[in-house]
Amino acid sequence: MIPITADELAQVVESLHGLVTGVRVEKIVEPDPESLLIVTRGENLHLCIIPELGHLGALEKISRGESSTFTMLLRKHVGNAFIKSLALLRPNDRLLAVDFSTGHRLVAEFTGRHGNLLLLDPEGVILGLHHFSASTTRTLRTGFPYEPPPAPREERTLPLRFGNAHDATAFFGPWLKERRRQQCVRAVCAGPSRELNRARRALGALKRDRERCISLTAEQRLGELYLIAKWQWPDGSRALRLDPAPDGGSPITLTLPTGCAGPVAAAQLHFAHAKKGKRGLEHVAKRERELEARCTKLERELERLRALPLEELAVLVTQSLPAHTTRIPEGSTPRQSTPRYYRQFAAADGTPILVGRGDRENHLLTFRTARGNDCWFHVRDLPGAHVILPGVQQPTQEQLLDAATLALHFSDQRAEGRGEVIYTLRKYLRPVKGAPGKVTVGDSKTISIYIEPGRLKRLLETKVSQPQPTKTGKSRKTGITT
Repeated sequence: MIPITADELAQVVESLHGLVTGVRVEKIVEPDPESLLIVTRGENLHLCIIPELGHLGALEKISRGESSTFTMLLRKHVGNAFIKSLALLRPNDRLLAVDFSTGHRLVAEFTGRHGNLLLLDPEGVILGLHHFSASTTRTLRTGFPYEPPPAPREERTLPLRFGNAHDATAFFGPWLKERRRQQCVRAVCAGPSRELNRARRALGALKRDRERCISLTAEQRLGELYLIAKWQWPDGSRALRLDPAPDGGSPITLTLPTGCAGPVAAAQLHFAHAKKGKRGLEHVAKRERELEARCTKLERELERLRALPLEELAVLVTQSLPAHTTRIPEGSTPRQSTPRYYRQFAAADGTPILVGRGDRENHLLTFRTARGNDCWFHVRDLPGAHVILPGVQQPTQEQLLDAATLALHFSDQRAEGRGEVIYTLRKYLRPVKGAPGKVTVGDSKTISIYIEPGRLKRLLETKVSQPQPTKTGKSRKTGITT
């Protein structure tokens, strides 16, 4: 199939120019990933850049579930704008320019496999492309001025296949429908085709297994020959020449296998191999019957799928798409999204104080939940919990004593009742690789305190059973609101 020619494009543009000029853009949608539909109060502009079916036509108003980045860019810049003009970018070429009242221009290149859609700003700079271009003759990148492709050589004159937009849509419509159908066929047949290829590969492997099993069953004769020759086997010898063979076969030299002390042991080994080969042949035959039946079933299923109409194929494709939501069974409780790797207490003025639970939890609290200007506390030179004052860069005296008391209480210094606590801003900490919970401190201060029973009791009574998200921002890495 040949895409739209320069003469045909000129005829279609002439038929559409008076119908779309001065008309507002109502909607921009995608009939398929390689075409664009500009919905207006006049005629709808259908820009298709499929290599072998590229054309400009008039299509009925439709919608599509998903939109590409380029479509969203168009909606942003020319949505609800007026179409000022629709014209060829240059004569005798398959380049179309759609100018909008905002000053932007949409360029459609119906040039076969190099076709593309480009949005230009009022200065002619590229704002976006429908898809990446690997052109070696010009630079088609966002932020660069638009350069049209080199002028074509004289094309051979072909008879016009259509003369207006509706005839163009009617001409290319069946081809587009068949192309869409083939895409759906490939999508719905992908799974059965993989299973069929897997079954055929398994049949090929079974054929090789059958040959190995047949070679094993042939060792039955060797075992019988070893038993016949055991009475004439020379003492201390590893081999014996039988000419003629006792069973009437061709002459043969019997050599004891490695690990066999005599002909009886060799006969037992070969009999075991032959028995294994017989069992293998039975299993191979059974498995071959199963796989052949599976292949026949899959081939019939593929024939049925390939014969389905487009409407049924589209339904099957939709049903095969992964679900975007998670169903929660009735009566079940949704999983809590609140982080559970820290305890939450409250200072005297209500400021939340976060206390880690263990090594890994300390790491998560400090380097994922806490922000750079949050105040961080830890008992000096001893194992203990990381303590965070979220949103506090310069703590008050009461906040400092409350946080230091919790840092001392949830540490190995608890039994002493007194000790030293260091504190600094989270941004001065660096994690120790391979040791969760351990940090290196770049700048810190030290406070010496003893645990006041009344203060500690008040703090422990403020413990929140279900920690609430703090207000220090949103973690960039985990998405946990902190």
